[in-house]
Amino acid sequence: MHKESVAEELTTVDIFNQMTQILFSRLEPLGWKLLKNGDIKKKSGKLTYKIFFFRSYKNYINYNAKSGSVTTEIYCYIDTAQREGVYALKFEKPSSFNILSENLTLNTVLVEQIWKIIEQEFLEVIQGLEKNPRQQLLKTGLFPIRYAIDYSYELSLRRELLEAVGATDLLHIYTENSNFYKSPENSAVISMENYYYTIRDRVNVDYCKKVSLEELSTLADEAYSFLRQTDRYDEFTEAKYQYVKSFPKTDRFKSVIAVFWFVYPGIAPWFEKDPNAQHILKKVLDFEEKLIVRKLRKAESEMNI
Repeated sequence: MHKESVAEELTTVDIFNQMTQILFSRLEPLGWKLLKNGDIKKKSGKLTYKIFFFRSYKNYINYNAKSGSVTTEIYCYIDTAQREGVYALKFEKPSSFNILSENLTLNTVLVEQIWKIIEQEFLEVIQGLEKNPRQQLLKTGLFPIRYAIDYSYELSLRRELLEAVGATDLLHIYTENSNFYKSPENSAVISMENYYYTIRDRVNVDYCKKVSLEELSTLADEAYSFLRQTDRYDEFTEAKYQYVKSFPKTDRFKSVIAVFWFVYPGIAPWFEKDPNAQHILKKVLDFEEKLIVRKLRKAESEMNI
């Protein structure tokens, strides 16, 4: 199998087209069309459904070195005549995901995982909207944005979809949820959880097991106290700090990452510019040096779902 695939010397476009054909072969019986540009599309009443792809310009396959990367982003949209993406399923791996397997063929396991998500989070939603739009919208929870548990994909809903399917009586629920979503407290949770799933594979687990949580809590306190005296302090900073302090000590691994999320990405660059913050910056950089594993991550070929 491996020798045969190498002899064929498939291009990155070949790999991408194989994935597209697998997805389209399952959508075609449902009335979908494959366009010349590679998009997959279907129109039904006032709504248009489409699935489209973005390929990385860095894609490559080197058969001599037995290495390669074919990364792509996949978007599933419901459009109205007035606006695109009134409902959207977006696969949100950090810098997309690799559909090339280790033996330089299409990663069909990953494609099957993608297909299951498309079925559950896109096709079933479409079917529900066509049968009973109000019931289907209530089933989604009417949140403007929702994420998978591991943040590997994102779901978004816009008010124009409610208007297009005649469910304007639900707009008050959508508005309430939108206000909650925009709140500093919810933004802090989303930011931290997303960061956690982005960085967790680069974290030194042994360090997390032995580091003093009390010392890290003190570091967060010092950073917070300093920020309160600057124009960098705002409601989001407060919400982030309170979220970090609320982590149960029983979840040691996540607690350590939460402190790092608070003091490093958004704060450390600011500390560098302030001569009065050098003592905190030194602690933060020392924290980074011990926590983050300094080696290239293996290209992700499967989604953790």
